[in-house]
Amino acid sequence: TEALVEWLREYNSDRPMNERVGFYGVDLQNKALSMEVVLEKLNNFDSELYSWASSEYHCLNRYSDRRSYLQAVIAHDAHCGDAMEAVLERVRSLEPGDNLSEEQWFNLWFNAKLVVYAEQNLRSNLSQGPDSWNIRAEHFMRTAEVLLNRYGSDSKGVVWAHNTHIGDARATGMRQAAMVNIGQLARERLGSDNVFLLGFGTYKGTLLAGGSWGADMEDMSLPNAIPGSWEHILYHQLDSDVFIPLENAPTILRNQPFGNRAVGVAYQPESDAQNNYVPSLIGLRYDGFIFFRNTSSLNPLQP
Repeated sequence: TEALVEWLREYNSDRPMNERVGFYGVDLQNKALSMEVVLEKLNNFDSELYSWASSEYHCLNRYSDRRSYLQAVIAHDAHCGDAMEAVLERVRSLEPGDNLSEEQWFNLWFNAKLVVYAEQNLRSNLSQGPDSWNIRAEHFMRTAEVLLNRYGSDSKGVVWAHNTHIGDARATGMRQAAMVNIGQLARERLGSDNVFLLGFGTYKGTLLAGGSWGADMEDMSLPNAIPGSWEHILYHQLDSDVFIPLENAPTILRNQPFGNRAVGVAYQPESDAQNNYVPSLIGLRYDGFIFFRNTSSLNPLQP
């Protein structure tokens, strides 16, 4: 990660703004940070607008965690979605000028938009079905579309996310659960010929994750892949790390599901074999796959 950031800084250093490579976040988990960004920029732009937006955001900020907010929604049959939308609409109506550059406006607008999606995503936990997952997937896709449009018709982008988000959901059990992901949506909206879905996998190693959602990050051991899984097969058939093109994958990879390990930010090694393998039609899920025989934990960038 550090090497990528340093390369990007060097690459952009002598290029005009319209030729530089941008680096953006696509997730919506940190709504508190996005609200801080919106309020900070509004405070520098318009103090009255800042005060009004602070009051609107207080609707959501007053709750200490997601559980307390959802309990309040149930108890009072009311939510903060309209308040979040109101801030977004006011931000959308602003015009870049002396006190607000176009780049600052874009950052302001997109963080306000993220807060709207984050509140919807949070509230969707009260309903049965795939809504919570799909709202997040839709946000990923719309973020990519906005950025592609912003950079122009010839622009290209790379989206980094877990295999569960990148690999086409239609080639897994997610399809039966009516769940979508950015891999599927990108193929559908941009055309399969304009999208390359690249999966990553490993047989064993170490990784950084939390024992539960929101837990502190820790170094964990990754058990050997289970027999019969995609990673187990690759480990025993290949003697080195490898990139595998899958555009013309053999029939067996399109018709027969193999377990494909999925490790997220919340992970428990002791239940890896029971909970972390997604039955997948590998040749349909990905356009290519990079396999590492052994991996080691990343060194996260320090703030």
